[in-house]
Amino acid sequence: MNKTLVVCALALLAAMPASAKNKPPKVKTFEPVVVKDVRAIAGTYACLDRDFDVTLNVGNGVIRGTLLDRGVTKPLKNIRFDGTTLSSDLVGGRFVNRIKNGETTFGFKLDYPSIQLTHEMLLEHLFCQRR
Repeated sequence: MNKTLVVCALALLAAMPASAKNKPPKVKTFEPVVVKDVRAIAGTYACLDRDFDVTLNVGNGVIRGTLLDRGVTKPLKNIRFDGTTLSSDLVGGRFVNRIKNGETTFGFKLDYPSIQLTHEMLLEHLFCQRR
């Protein structure tokens, strides 16, 4: 083996923070949830530390909602729900259980929109946890 390659590899390993060396890999999966009672989806689904929220209200079997996008609240129009998937003019996605390192959290995984966080960073398929 090339001596220079070995030295470079050792230098990179030494430069890593100790937490990165010992941290187990993050294991995350998403399982679809079939919602039988539409009232179960009511709530606020927080994404991006509350800069982007989807709030859903259910009354008399009718779903109403809003999107909070960086301080601007907009009503959702043309909401459709089929038990797993919710779509509207502004947001669409699936209700899921996120399983991360053995912990299960219910939420809404966005199919759209994508969020332009910075000029160089576009976030897609965000998981929004129900508060």
